Amino acid sequence: MKKSNTLFTLAFFAILAFSSCEREQWGNAQKGSDDIDNRAEGQIGLSALKVSVDEKTTSTVTRTGINTDNFIIRIYDKDKEGKMVQEWKYSEMPEIFTLKVSHYSITAMSHEVQPAEFEKPYYFSKQDFEITENTVTDLKELVCTLNNIKVRIAYDDELQKLLDEDSKVKVSIGEGRLEYAKDETRAGYFKSIGETNILIADLSATIQGEKVTMSKAFIDVLPGEERIIKYSMKQNSG
Repeated sequence: MKKSNTLFTLAFFAILAFSSCEREQWGNAQKGSDDIDNRAEGQIGLSALKVSVDEKTTSTVTRTGINTDNFIIRIYDKDKEGKMVQEWKYSEMPEIFTLKVSHYSITAMSHEVQPAEFEKPYYFSKQDFEITENTVTDLKELVCTLNNIKVRIAYDDELQKLLDEDSKVKVSIGEGRLEYAKDETRAGYFKSIGETNILIADLSATIQGEKVTMSKAFIDVLPGEERIIKYSMKQNSG
C-alpha cells in the first residue's frame, strides 16, 4: 500500500508539469501573433543625407579633416519605447529605406563610446523625424559635435623640474578612469553621464623626496567641454 501511494504522487506531479509546459507554449504562440506590426509604411530618403563634424569642437591636432565613412548610423522608433530598428555604417547606407508610420530619431556617432580613453574623441548628432504613409521623408544634415569631456593635465615649468618620475594624476568621471603619468601629454576623453558631471583629479607626487597628495573635485562639467588641470608651485613665507 505504501508503494502505491508513492507512485500516485509521482504521477500527479508529472501531470502538473506537463500542463504547465502546455500553457507556456500556448502563451508564447499568442504573444508572437500580437507582435505583428500592421502599421502603414512610408520611406526615408538617405541618398542626400550628409554626416559631418563641427570642426569648432575639435582640437587643432584633429582639425585636418575627420573621415565619417565609418560613423555609426542608428534609427530608433520613439513610438515603440525607443527600440532600435536599423543600423548601418554611414558609407553603407541605402539610398532609400522603408519604415512603419511612426515618430523616429536618427543618430550618428563616431564609435561606441567608452567610459574613458586617451586620444579618442566621441562625436555625436541626433535628429527627430516622422514617417507618414506613402511619403518619402528627407532629413537635414547630421552635424556631429564633441560629446564627451576632454581632460588634459599640465604643470608649470618650476614644478615640472622638481617632480619625480613616479608622480601621476588619476582622473575620474563616473565609471571612467585614466591615469596621467608625469610626462603624459595626450588628452583623455571621458563619457558624459548626464547633463552635468563631476570630475575628480587626484595628484600623487614626489617632490624632492617628499610625498605630496592632493584631491580636487570639479562640479558642473558639461558634455563637450575641455578641462585643463594645471598644477603649480606656491611659495610659503619662510
